[in-house]
Amino acid sequence: MFQVTEWNKPWYKKERKCVIVHFWIIIQGNMKLNILEEINEENEKRLAIAFPPPITSYLPFSTVSSIITAQERSLNWIYNNFIQIYHKGIGKVDYYPNSDFAYNDKVILNTNELTQNNYRLAQNAIIDDIKFWIDNNNYVIFYLAESHVPGMRFYKRADVVHSEFIFGYNDEKKCVYVMNFPSNGQKLAIIELGYEDLKKALCYTIEYNKKHMQNKDITMKNYNKEFRIILLRYNQVFQMGYSSEINVKIIKKQIFDFVNCNNSSIGNSYFTLYQNGKWGLDAYEQVYRDFLSQVENNKNLDFRFMCMLYEHKCIMKDRMQILNQIYGIVSPDCEMNEIIKITEQFKNTVLKYNITHNKKLMDRFEIMFDDLKKIETEVYSKYLENFEEY
Repeated sequence: MFQVTEWNKPWYKKERKCVIVHFWIIIQGNMKLNILEEINEENEKRLAIAFPPPITSYLPFSTVSSIITAQERSLNWIYNNFIQIYHKGIGKVDYYPNSDFAYNDKVILNTNELTQNNYRLAQNAIIDDIKFWIDNNNYVIFYLAESHVPGMRFYKRADVVHSEFIFGYNDEKKCVYVMNFPSNGQKLAIIELGYEDLKKALCYTIEYNKKHMQNKDITMKNYNKEFRIILLRYNQVFQMGYSSEINVKIIKKQIFDFVNCNNSSIGNSYFTLYQNGKWGLDAYEQVYRDFLSQVENNKNLDFRFMCMLYEHKCIMKDRMQILNQIYGIVSPDCEMNEIIKITEQFKNTVLKYNITHNKKLMDRFEIMFDDLKKIETEVYSKYLENFEEY
C-alpha cells in the first residue's frame, strides 16, 4: 500500500469530513519555504519538514536541508554551504563535502547510525522502533532496496539500495510518511508507505546486502553493512564556541576556491578524506565528458546535475542578497539573473534531449558550458573584490 501526496496540495484526512492544511511559510531573501507543520495526535505523529526542500537534486542533501530549514534559526546553514562542487571522474558531480558525509554530525543536527554492529534489529518489531524514534523527535533514514519498496522510483525496476526519509507515521492508515522520488514522476513527493510493505522491503534488503556488501563498487558508507539506519535529531543546545550565524570568511573562501578550481578537500581531509577530481568551474568539463559518454551509450543524460546546477545558482543569488542586507556587500543581481537564466535554459535543453534524443543538441552543450564558465568567472571574481575588509 502506498499513496503519493503532491507537495502543493493540502493534506487530506479521508476518514474525516474536514480538510486540514498543515503548513506555513518562511521567507528569507528570495528563499520561500513551505513548512509542513508537526502533528502530534494519538494515532498520528509527524515531524516538521520544509517541503519541497531548498535542494531537490540529490536526496541526501534534500533530506538534510528539509529538516534543517524547517527551523527558521537554521536557514543560515544553507548559505554557509553548497558553494563548492567537484567531480571525481566517476559517478556524478557533487557538492563538497559530498553526499557520503551528508548524514554526519552538524552543529544543528545530531546523527546516529545503526547497523548490525550496534543494533539488534528485530524485523517484527521494527515498526514499533520507528514509532519510538519519531515519538522522540528523531527523523529516520532507512536504506532499502527500492525494487521492493512500492511507490519509489526503482520499484520493480532495479535493486538500488537507496535512502528512504521517514518523518512520520499514521496508525489509522498503517503507514509511514516518506519523502522520496516517486515511481510516477520526477519531483520529490510525500509517499505513504504501508507498514507491511516496509517490513518486506527490509527483509529483502538485508538478504541482498549480505550478498553484495563487500563488492568493490559499493559506496564507502554502505560497505560491509547488512542494513543501515540513520537517526537525525535537532541539537537543542548549541555548544559554546559554535555558531549558526552566516560566516562571511568561509563563504568568501569557498567562492574563491570555486572560481579558481581549487581542491577544497586539502584543508579538511581529516574529516572527509582527500578527494581527487575536477573542482569548481572545472567540473563542467567532466560533466560534458559524461554527457558525451552517455550519448555514445544511447543513454539519457543525467538530469540531476542540471537541476543541481540551477539550484546552485539560485541559492548563490539568495546568499549574495543576504550578505548585502546584513553586511552591505553589493550583490550583482542583474548578472546573477543572467546566470540563472542560462542554467534554466541548459536544464530545459537536457530535458529536451532526453525526450527527442536529437544528437545535434549535444553541439550546444559544449558552447553553453564554456559560456557559463566565462560569465561566472567574471562575475564571481569581481564580486570577491567587495570582500576586501573580510
